[in-house]
This record gives sequence, C-alpha cells and structure tokens, in this order.
Amino acid sequence: MKTTEIKNIVSYVLGLFDTLVLLVAWPSGIKGGKGVDFRKVSLKDMADPEYRRKLAEGNIGVVQGEASGGIASIDIDDDQGADEFLALNPDLKETLRTRGARGCNVWFYPDGKVPRSGRLKRDGKPWGEWRFNGCQTIIAGIHPSGSPYAILCATPAIRYPFDRITFPPGVTGRFIHSTDTFVPPSITPEEQTTEEQTHRPQSVILCKPLCPSVYSKEGNGGLDTETIETLLAGTIPTERHNNHERLFTLARRVKAFEQGRPAPLSEAELRVVFSLWHGRAAGCLRSDQAWDEYYQEFTEAYGDVKRPGGDAVVDIAWRAINTPNCPYPPEAALFVDARLQKLVALCHLLQALAGPNPFYLACRTVQRLFNLKTHEQPATWLRILRKRGVLTEVIKGGPTSMRASRFHYRNVVAQATAA
Repeated sequence: MKTTEIKNIVSYVLGLFDTLVLLVAWPSGIKGGKGVDFRKVSLKDMADPEYRRKLAEGNIGVVQGEASGGIASIDIDDDQGADEFLALNPDLKETLRTRGARGCNVWFYPDGKVPRSGRLKRDGKPWGEWRFNGCQTIIAGIHPSGSPYAILCATPAIRYPFDRITFPPGVTGRFIHSTDTFVPPSITPEEQTTEEQTHRPQSVILCKPLCPSVYSKEGNGGLDTETIETLLAGTIPTERHNNHERLFTLARRVKAFEQGRPAPLSEAELRVVFSLWHGRAAGCLRSDQAWDEYYQEFTEAYGDVKRPGGDAVVDIAWRAINTPNCPYPPEAALFVDARLQKLVALCHLLQALAGPNPFYLACRTVQRLFNLKTHEQPATWLRILRKRGVLTEVIKGGPTSMRASRFHYRNVVAQATAA
C-alpha cells in the first residue's frame, strides 16, 4: 500500500485498530529523532483538524502501549527473521503487519502479563525490538530510504496472548529466557576453550519450551512442538565428530514425516527444525564452522535421502498422519470406527517407509499411540485388519520372541477394482 493511494490516510490508519490510537505527525522521510515529542500527543490533538492535516501531509507514527489502548508491535529488522518468526507464530500472520525498507512490524494487542519495551538480539547482533509503552512506530509515509511504508497485511490488529509468542532460537531480550547448561559428557568444562564455550547449546524460549505450532502455506502446516521433539529425538550429538551422522538421521526422519503430508516441509519449516537442532548441538559443533555451513550439510543430506525412516519411525509416522489435511488411503473407508481408519493410515504410511520390506508394529505401541487401557484391544484391531485383507502378518511376534509382529500392507481396494 502506497500512502498516495489512499485519499483519507488518517481515517484508514485509525480503522486498522480496535482502539483509538494516538498518531504522531512526522515530516515525510523521517522515522524518528529530535523535534517531535510523541509522548505529548493527546486526544485533543487528534480532534484538531490542523493536526490531522499535518498527519496526512507527512509520515504517520502510532504511539504504542497503554496510551493507545494497549497496542504493541514486534519490529523485525530483516526479511529472513520475519519469515522465521511468522513460521513459528502462524496466528500472527492474520494480524496487521507493516513494513519500512525491510523486515516488518507485527501489530497486536497483547493479553496477559506484558513486559517492558526492549531491544532484541540474535547471537549478540541486533534482530529487532519489542515495542509497547514509551515507543512509537511509523505506519505510513515515506521511509528514509525513499520507499513508501507498506501494509503487508491490512487485517486490523488482533488480540493475542503474549505468552503464546515464540521467538526464533538465538533471539534474546530481557524477557526471553535461555537454557545453556548442557556440556557434552566427553568434554569437561576445564577442557573447553573460551571460544568453544561460547558455542554451547541454547534453546531460547518465551514461556513455553518450544513453538506451539509452525506453519507455512507451502508445507500445509502441522509441524507442532511434539512433532519437532519426535524428529529431534536421538539426533543431537553427545560428542564431537558425529555431527554428520546425526544430521543424516535427522534428514531421514524429516523425510519420513513428509510421507504423510500433502506436501514436503517448506524452506521456513526446514530452517526451524534445523535451527532447534543446531541450538541443542552447539556444544559439540566445530567452532570454525558457521550456522550456514551446517545448514548446507543438512539440506544436502536431506536431498540425498533414499530411504526415509530412522529410529522411532512409528512415532514419526504417527505425527505425520495427525497433521492437518493428511490424506487417508482408500482402505480406511472399509471401516466405520475413526480409530480404525487412523490405524489403517498409520500402517499404510509404515509400509511406504519400509518399501518392499515388512514393517514392525507392536500391540503395546498401538496401545500407547491411541491411549488405550489394555493391549488386548489393539490386538483385536490388528486382527480385524488382517481379516479384512488390509494386513498380512509376515512374522508373528509375541512375548516368546520378544519382538513385534511384522506386517505387509495390502491394497485391497485396488485389488478389488482390478478384479
């Protein structure tokens, strides 16, 4: 949105907020500095026709915090940071979002306990700013770079619980807590150099240990906290010199998870998964190898995966079929019970991951996944699937062998059609 495209820019800006916000009149091409004290703007000014004329002729700033009904914003300095933040906080894609020369400002009314305004850094470098009381942000006019301020999302600012916000790994501020207590078991603190200690793992969080959800249109969403934990489990190196192996394991798990989704993970989602791995693995990473180099190694491994899977493949498949819009195989329609339909989808995906080989599935695993009281019920379910021709038991498991049964999934619908 260019300012010149809107006839009554002041009314337009005011319509983007549920509360009456105080607007600051700045000269065109100026985003802050001496000469204008936004803290002195009042309701009397907003009612003054001459003041509103000044607003329309130059840049318009919005006073933030309690003075304007509690409106706040997160100012993100660059486009990459903005994309990653929105991937971690999909709900905030549907609120007012503006842009100067780069990055964006995400506007909303924070619910709950709200911290003081402050700068945000990532790995010690400026990343953005949390703006509430004592701040103002330009929303319309001309940026000092010469480009017009833009409205990226013209949806009015929403109300949103502050404690649901997740910042990308490495982002720090006075109200963001980080954990960095892990020390690889093979290295004592005394053996670490100062440079190595600065690379100890961090998992930066805000009120919650991980992102509540990760979403991107390209990947169809569904990458939540539990899924990420499942993907990361067993892939974090515990000693140096095994990073490549663990990264390849992570790549295999991601590929396995994608088998149950309408589309692969988007670039933003891949970066989120890798960033969390990198933060936790930092104590075992080489100090002379940068984030981008490790990310390149991960994407190359991801591209080289021929057989998805890895350890805990059942849990990965389970997370995959529980993502939004996950398609079920035609055989699921043979059953009325939604739980049996989901079990069919799980077996279908496990067979896809196993290729021509049989897949393992234990009754107690089904009991755990479906939260059943006993393992007798999943035994009955698997027997039903065998009777209906969906599964063939290749090797029978049990307490004697101490192994899970192995199955082949049979496409009975396709067979019936062919007949």
